[in-house]
Amino acid sequence: MSVSEAAGTDRLSPQPDRTRALRRSWVFVRPHRRLALAAVVTSMLATMAELSGPVLVGMAVDAVVEGDPGRLKLLVALYAGIIAALLVLQRGRRLLGARAGEAFLFDLRSRVAERLLARPLAFFDRHSTGELVARSTSDVAALSGFVREGLQGLVDAILLLAVTAAVLVAASWQLAAVTLLYLPGLLFAVYRYRRSSGLAYARFAEAEAATTAAIGETLEARPLLQGVAAAGSWARRVESIDQNLLDRNDDALRADNQLSILGFWQQQTFALVVLSGGLLTVQGEITVGVVATFALALRQLFAPLDALSWYYSDAQKARAGLARILEVISGPDLPQPQGAAREAQMPPGGLELRLNQVRYSYLNGEPVLDGLDLTVRAGERVALVGATGAGKSTLAKVAAGLLAPDAGEVVIGGRPVADWDPLALRRAVVLLPQEGHIFEGTLADNLRLVPGEHTDAELQTALERVGLGPWLHRLDGGLAARLADRGANLSAGERQLVSIGRAALAAPAVLLLDEATADIDPATEELVVAALERLTAGRTVLVIAHRPATAARCDRVVTMARCS
Repeated sequence: MSVSEAAGTDRLSPQPDRTRALRRSWVFVRPHRRLALAAVVTSMLATMAELSGPVLVGMAVDAVVEGDPGRLKLLVALYAGIIAALLVLQRGRRLLGARAGEAFLFDLRSRVAERLLARPLAFFDRHSTGELVARSTSDVAALSGFVREGLQGLVDAILLLAVTAAVLVAASWQLAAVTLLYLPGLLFAVYRYRRSSGLAYARFAEAEAATTAAIGETLEARPLLQGVAAAGSWARRVESIDQNLLDRNDDALRADNQLSILGFWQQQTFALVVLSGGLLTVQGEITVGVVATFALALRQLFAPLDALSWYYSDAQKARAGLARILEVISGPDLPQPQGAAREAQMPPGGLELRLNQVRYSYLNGEPVLDGLDLTVRAGERVALVGATGAGKSTLAKVAAGLLAPDAGEVVIGGRPVADWDPLALRRAVVLLPQEGHIFEGTLADNLRLVPGEHTDAELQTALERVGLGPWLHRLDGGLAARLADRGANLSAGERQLVSIGRAALAAPAVLLLDEATADIDPATEELVVAALERLTAGRTVLVIAHRPATAARCDRVVTMARCS
């Protein structure tokens, strides 16, 4: 497997293959197959109880015609008992079906989150946030709706259809033959539906993802759009995207309406069956009770056929969503530590970092790094300078193993990155970005993102090691201080202090600083700079520097130029 393949930089298809979606989803169903089987068996018993009604009514009609009150009373009592049993069975099939479905959805949602976390950065460069959000939320929600409501109904409809057909044939083969005249109209409607529905639902899901992306971008870029008076033109762009969603929704509705003609064929078939039944009764071929049984059972046959057609429509939409979800979650699981690699201590003095003939390109194919060679000796501090767009941040991500090079290799401590255990690599090399992300929760929660089990004492020691003990004590609550989403209640410098605390806890051998002091506020600048000095001491350090003072503190300065 190549480095690029290992990185999982594949592109998602706008309309992924749906043919094997159900088979591929079996891995999530298998752990709950016994519960699902119990739901199906309960549904089958409920269906048989439900269908016994028309049979008992037909027998009761014959008892009335023949003047047999004893048999009539027995049939009525039996019917009452079956109704009571039916209530219990219906409740059981709903509960069992819901439990199996929710267990399946839980595993699927967990897998989506896990796979998104396992994807490399290049994967996210190749896909819009809206597309990934839509597949992770809208498609999962659509599938959840079908699993909760439609799947049980689909199973019930199929079972009821099969058992009803058997009862009709047993009651009167002549009337069953007349009922087959409904089949050509049914097949024609389903054929037309299948031709138009698959593509229509896939295009609708794609348009819905584009709308989700547009709304997300609107919320993120609102200050900019208002600041440059571009709100009007952006609104027209969003309206155009939304219009496409409306058009695709109309296409899906037109596909659904292919099934509406089934009602007409049902009524024609029912009238023909009643007429034929009356003629057969007059001729003495069948009894009035058989005609009553057949008429009631036929109504029950059409009900699941109606339901089946619309459940089939929902199933097609769910399968389209399932295919989109499965494409997101395909690939290997999150990396697991090998032995004690996760807890291994890094050697003193850092590790050598070497980039050999590294080449990397983004979507347009233009190389950002083209045959780059760079060596940072163990314990050395190197400043990386150059014009904006020269590829400094890309180099840092490649050096950290977050982006897989198209060619060449990254070697840390004498070992290519591809040979490192993934979690051991995350302990050995830490990239400190310009602004680290802060999650809603406590300070301790944010620090414990570093792999390993860490006590409060260890967290405090890590902060004190880089001189952040006084800052910690000033925080309201200390390690239990509540941090808002994205650190909204912290200054830019304080957000960087949290990132430094994470790096101190990881205690890496190689530290990559990507403009780590670029946007900090004056109130915390001195504290951040002092903490970074302590953090980098004795480690291999590569610093992306814009400030001359930052570069001056390094052992060597390397200048990057744009690829021509």
